[in-house]
This record gives sequence, structure tokens and C-alpha cells, in this order.
Amino acid sequence: MALIALAGAWALVTGIFKIVLAIKLRREIRGEWLLALSGVASLVLAFLIMQMPITATLALVWTLGIYAFIMGGLLIALSLRVQRFERSILRPEQRAA
Repeated sequence: MALIALAGAWALVTGIFKIVLAIKLRREIRGEWLLALSGVASLVLAFLIMQMPITATLALVWTLGIYAFIMGGLLIALSLRVQRFERSILRPEQRAA
């Protein structure tokens, strides 16, 4: 049960931080909604773990596996957007370096 509580707390804290970061990055990058969406996914995971701790204990591997798969896709998409943003602000002589 301690592992489940830790996983729920972790998902809750990371979800909140990702949403706050997405709001702060709103003016800096486009596509911040991907970071916010990953935060919402973390909050949904935290809610599910807290609502059904016994079921979550039995399904921990599946829950975290699905979450990691979705999160990985969202963060890869976000990284591609950040990379495009970085390229757009670099001068041509900096791109070669």
C-alpha cells in the first residue's frame, strides 16, 4: 500500500507541476498544450490510484505501463515542437555550430 500511496502522490505532484509549467511557458512556446495534457494525464492517474487503491495495487504494472506509453508519446511530440521553436530563434551562423 505504501508503494501505491507513493505512486499516487508522485502522479499528483508531477501533474500539478506540469500544468503550472505549461501555463508559464504559454508565452514562450507554441504547443504547450502537450505539456498541460501530460499533466492532466498525471492527475487522472493520481485520481484513479486514490479512488481504487486495492485495484490499483493489482493493476500497478498495467496502469504505469499505459501511463508511460501515453506520456512518452506526448513528451516526444512536445520535444519536437521545442526543437522547431529552438531552430526558429537561432541565427544561421549558430545553426552550424
